Amino acid sequence: MEREKEVIELRRSGVVGRDIAKKLQMRTGDVHKILREAGVGRRRNMKPLDASEKKQICDLYLSDEGLSVIAIRKLMKRSQKTVSDILREAGITQRTSSVQQKLDIKHGRRIPKRTHWKGGRGKFHGYIRVWKPEHPKANGGYVFEHILVWEETHGQPLPDGWVVHHLNGIKSDNRPKNLLGMARRGHSPSLTVKEVQARLREVEAQLSQQRLC
Repeated sequence: MEREKEVIELRRSGVVGRDIAKKLQMRTGDVHKILREAGVGRRRNMKPLDASEKKQICDLYLSDEGLSVIAIRKLMKRSQKTVSDILREAGITQRTSSVQQKLDIKHGRRIPKRTHWKGGRGKFHGYIRVWKPEHPKANGGYVFEHILVWEETHGQPLPDGWVVHHLNGIKSDNRPKNLLGMARRGHSPSLTVKEVQARLREVEAQLSQQRLC
């Protein structure tokens, strides 16, 4: 009975069912069942929003922080639909998910993890990308690993207009000796072949020395 009482009190204070379930470590369906049996509607007994609260919701959404509808819902302890309705009534167009994600990255907010999340490291067209949203060359929060390896090896940022080439043609082989930084204009097949030949001669020389030893 104590648990049921706590669920009802939280709901009447304005906390939505999903957040009640998380707070009390319950299933959302069980929370709704308790409210239904107690005659407490999912919205019916919530205090109506006054003008100041509606203004606060709009101000939060339009602020430099650019909080999402979901973040405002949790902050104001209202449903997502209520927040969306308030914005719509005020004539505020909601941001697309991609625009909202960029704002979340910019302000260092955690991006919700998806089922395919692998700790911020994955492949993209054969290249390895790493989650590093603060990097100046990050795109959507990710930066190519070969750029990070080249920069760490040479102790400097990759200059603008430069690319990092994989000498052996394997896009995921990001060993320092396999990476060659060059100006984009100089990224030609003929130059690449010359660099590979030079690297082969270097390896052959090392093998010859080992045989002599």
